Amino acid sequence: MKILVFGDSHALYFGMTEQVKRYLKHNIEGIQINNHVYAGGTINGFGRRDSTLGLYDKVLYSIDEFKPDVVCIGFGQVDLELGYYYKKYVKEEDFEFNEWALSTLTVYSNFIKGLGVPVVVKGLNPPVLVSSRNKAINYTRRIITENIKDKSKAKLVINRMKAEFPSDLYRISMTNIFNNHLKTMCSANNWNYFDLHDELTDLNTGMIRSAFIPTKPDHHVIDSIYVRSIFIDKLLDEIKSQLG
Repeated sequence: MKILVFGDSHALYFGMTEQVKRYLKHNIEGIQINNHVYAGGTINGFGRRDSTLGLYDKVLYSIDEFKPDVVCIGFGQVDLELGYYYKKYVKEEDFEFNEWALSTLTVYSNFIKGLGVPVVVKGLNPPVLVSSRNKAINYTRRIITENIKDKSKAKLVINRMKAEFPSDLYRISMTNIFNNHLKTMCSANNWNYFDLHDELTDLNTGMIRSAFIPTKPDHHVIDSIYVRSIFIDKLLDEIKSQLG
């Protein structure tokens, strides 16, 4: 079985190594996973054929070349944790979260419909920028303002973020709402869906477990043999259930 994985930088955990293989619960004999990671890739980039990353054409080319039995697609983390705040604080657009989420997923749905192969869609990971408001604001601010040359404009963005940036619990709820909409979209189109919510979350607090939070300012789950094994096993669980 040939599995082709596409995603933003949060798809790196599907990267297989000989060491990771030893910790998987699944026997992967005869299974080939080809993982394509597009750092900075966004769902909204699919809606722009002239996107800098050219994701639309790259994904279709890779499918044609690799001829997978199934494609796993996992975008949206960058949209929610960076793109959303860029629109809100840098571009100063006025919109409701639910409106933004549904609009973003419309772009996603239209793209996936054109792939022409069986699809498994991965939901978003719970946010790791928790337990430190300053860390969350500073990381997000650094990324979304990196191309602002006007220092006074950047200062306005920072001040507004300090006043308005959502709490940990609110950002967790945003992720859950987005994933619920994504599940609904997948169900309506007969696409399989999975996420790592239960594996990564402390079910008592509703927040990501500290074992998965990096020390450095970053919005990625920590990369480890264990993390990769649970991501790959969950993907294989879903594919095997899809194939019956």
